[in-house]
Amino acid sequence: MSYFVLKYDMRAPQPGVPVEALYAAALEQIAWADRNGFGTLMLAEHHGNDDGYLPAPLMLAAAAAARTERMRIRVQALILPLHDPIRVAEDLAILDLISRGRAEVTVAGGYLASEFRMFGVALKDRGRLVEEGVEAMKRAWSGAYTIVTPGECLQIARDLGPGGRLAFHPLMGGMDPDLGWESLELLRTRVMPHLEIEPPLLPGP
Repeated sequence: MSYFVLKYDMRAPQPGVPVEALYAAALEQIAWADRNGFGTLMLAEHHGNDDGYLPAPLMLAAAAAARTERMRIRVQALILPLHDPIRVAEDLAILDLISRGRAEVTVAGGYLASEFRMFGVALKDRGRLVEEGVEAMKRAWSGAYTIVTPGECLQIARDLGPGGRLAFHPLMGGMDPDLGWESLELLRTRVMPHLEIEPPLLPGP
């Protein structure tokens, strides 16, 4: 039994072709392939290329998911050290919903020094960043993170006490001017040590 895979990297086949026409044509082709029995769509990622190599595969994957019904939609590969892993986890969760469970992703460390310079990331750190990023994504999908305000962080810190343990990781959003540095200091001294991650460096008052 034959199994057909369609792959796009969105590089222009010839100079002068409008980029919007390329993307429109790709989506039409993907919809046609889905109707005609293709099994998988593959999308790649690179950055800063003169030929227009696809820099945002998750966005194109979401557009393809909305135009298809049966094909698996695979991002292969996503260069994880160049992304915020929590945002990737959120984007993949939405892609999973749009595709109704047909999405797949392969994460990679990357190899082009020019891309790492573009994002201000050290190439030598790519292995560690992949490991940490995958772990952060898994925690996000498990519900181990929750968004809290500085005031809630302050209350968490007070409730924890010196021997308390957290069942989740707080992601602090917003700022409460009435609490200010007090909530951040309690977050650093009471909450962060229980998370086993490096606390942020806080300036003085």
